[in-house]
Amino acid sequence: MNKYSLASNQKGLTLIEILISMLVLAIGLLGIAAMQLRGLQYNHDAHVRGQIAVLTAGMADRMRNATDAGAYVSDFTLQSTEPSGCVVASTVAAQELACWHRNVWNSLPPRSKAIISQTGSEFTISLQPYDRTQDTLGPLITYSFTL
Repeated sequence: MNKYSLASNQKGLTLIEILISMLVLAIGLLGIAAMQLRGLQYNHDAHVRGQIAVLTAGMADRMRNATDAGAYVSDFTLQSTEPSGCVVASTVAAQELACWHRNVWNSLPPRSKAIISQTGSEFTISLQPYDRTQDTLGPLITYSFTL
């Protein structure tokens, strides 16, 4: 029998097998990286929604305790510069609104919107966070209550 016969046992891997296995591994690693990125985005969205829930509930409690809840009606777009904050104002509502605007500025990205509106005895606090990845405002999240 010839020692160079075609039926000899192969030892090791061929270059094509190694390249195919590297391709499969690379596709798997790209999939893992994409899932990690999505997880971080969803985590950030959940954090922003949690901040919005805290901000709206806090302002709603302030408005429920106020004698004139209509004084809290405002429309506020976050600028890139920090608002003056909790300054002494002519009314309690103006001072609490200034403090709330600063809290919103500290919690949400610049160019987000904060709107407090009134329709009859129903008040609506709406926060719309700015989405930097899409370069647009995100979904409008509202909290409505009646006094």
